Amino acid sequence: MVCVTGDGAAGFNIMELQSAVREGVKLTVVVLAEGQWSMEIPNPTARWGKTFGTAMGTVDWARVAKGLGCHGETVDS
Repeated sequence: MVCVTGDGAAGFNIMELQSAVREGVKLTVVVLAEGQWSMEIPNPTARWGKTFGTAMGTVDWARVAKGLGCHGETVDS
């Protein structure tokens, strides 16, 4: 099974990787990391002409995966 997610959404459920390891689920997760809550940008931009708190910063998702018992890699292209 392959799951493709953004980094904002991954922040909600990434801990389930540990459950997948524990249960032996074969899973590949691709996190498209752009460092912001992209879905939140249109509403404040339309209403106030700018965003508030949509930047997440950089998260090392490969390191997070490794910490949960998975193989993790960072791919730049």
